[in-house]
Amino acid sequence: AAAHYLRLPKHTLHIMGSFTKIAHNDEPKALLELHGSGSLQLGRIFSGTRFDRALCMFLQCVGALVAHARRSASDSLGEAPYRIEEDRIGTPGKMLSIRLQFNQDELWTRALKYMLTDLKWLLAWSSQVTAVPKGESASVAASPHR
Repeated sequence: AAAHYLRLPKHTLHIMGSFTKIAHNDEPKALLELHGSGSLQLGRIFSGTRFDRALCMFLQCVGALVAHARRSASDSLGEAPYRIEEDRIGTPGKMLSIRLQFNQDELWTRALKYMLTDLKWLLAWSSQVTAVPKGESASVAASPHR
């Protein structure tokens, strides 16, 4: 988002390597972890709702980036592979929840795979948009004032 001068309207990511956190802009001090505790079963019972909320917020960030990319993507890149709606991702007939709690492991894993596929599409879009034309310097191509 920052590379394309895009500010996410609802959420702020706090990049901290393997311990990244996310916050809603209305509650900037209420950070939610985007990582597990290491104890899957206990984590599902006690902190599952915090992790689920964080995953939903992250999916909404991905959705905002996909929407931005769709507005500016060239036809050669096509559409993002999966649709994102609130806490669900997938195809129109098969939307899967990104929430871990009360979800089947196989369906949750597939939802994460869909999210990663959309992230890969965003990476391809970002590479295409920020590609440096021949004969032009990288600093000029990356400038927001082109």
